[in-house]
Amino acid sequence: MKPIYYAGPPGQCFGWGVCNANLSRELAKLTPLEMVDWQDNGHYAGIVFTPVNNSDFSPMAKCSGTKLAGYAFFEDGVCESQAANARKYDVLFVGSTWCQKQLAEFGVASTVLIQGVDTSIFRPVHVGHRKRFTIFSGGKFEFRKGQDLVLAAFRKFNRAHPETDLYCSWNNGWPEIMRNMAQSRHIKYTHEPLANGDPNIARLCTDNDIPLACVHGFPFVNQITMAGVMNQCHVGLFPNRREGGTNLVLMETMACGIPCIASAGTGHADIVDTGNAFLLRNPESVEEIVDNLEFVYDPRYGHSRQAVAVAGLKRIREFTWERMARTAIEGMEKL
Repeated sequence: MKPIYYAGPPGQCFGWGVCNANLSRELAKLTPLEMVDWQDNGHYAGIVFTPVNNSDFSPMAKCSGTKLAGYAFFEDGVCESQAANARKYDVLFVGSTWCQKQLAEFGVASTVLIQGVDTSIFRPVHVGHRKRFTIFSGGKFEFRKGQDLVLAAFRKFNRAHPETDLYCSWNNGWPEIMRNMAQSRHIKYTHEPLANGDPNIARLCTDNDIPLACVHGFPFVNQITMAGVMNQCHVGLFPNRREGGTNLVLMETMACGIPCIASAGTGHADIVDTGNAFLLRNPESVEEIVDNLEFVYDPRYGHSRQAVAVAGLKRIREFTWERMARTAIEGMEKL
């Protein structure tokens, strides 16, 4: 196979960075690979592998190669101009079956490439749950991710059970995106992000009559620390409205053996089912979220909660970065 020139910046503070770091590492174990600057205008005698801009489906990389492989995540439907750009890739990978179906409606072929989880980091660690019932919510703060639903549900649940806490990791490297939370009908939102990219938890609690002492925000921390945070929690809550991928934070939480409540549609559907998660059929329903929290909270259903957690852990262990790299190689070998 032609050598691969990987044109995506690695990192830990955003989803693409985590993906690029892990996928490029595993690809390099299987085939000749060179990391190149995505802003480089050069031409390479091999396959350029690039993330795809979800706005117009143009390659993020400015460089070119003998062949072009793209990797796309998108949360909205596809239009004809996007489909036209998608056809320019020699091979196109997408983050979920939902994305694949959106492109197929325009006659664009793609290969589903599901992200992996580092289970040496995200794994059950018996640090012991906190004495107070604790809910974990993760993902960059924006309307699409549904943190307004988390807050609205927690407000109602906490009033019935004051001994509960919310742990949230909502850092957003693009704080202007947070403005779209103003369209929520569930909470009041004032756009006052903190300098580190976190939403203003204190203002959110004050504006929405939620006890600040019960909501604990975690700024961006390394993955080992975040796994430790997850392992202290009793349940993960992910009422995300749309996901172009399978939601890496959801997968990491499940990998820690934490039972999760998650919306059933879009990219989540590749990961969660009725056996390995508590599914939300109507993500806009705060009442449905609260009902699921009540079930997880009730000690009478501890066996069911544990069964879901075990099934979720087993499911996520199927998805490794090595498996992802092998799937990518299979797709690019055709070139």
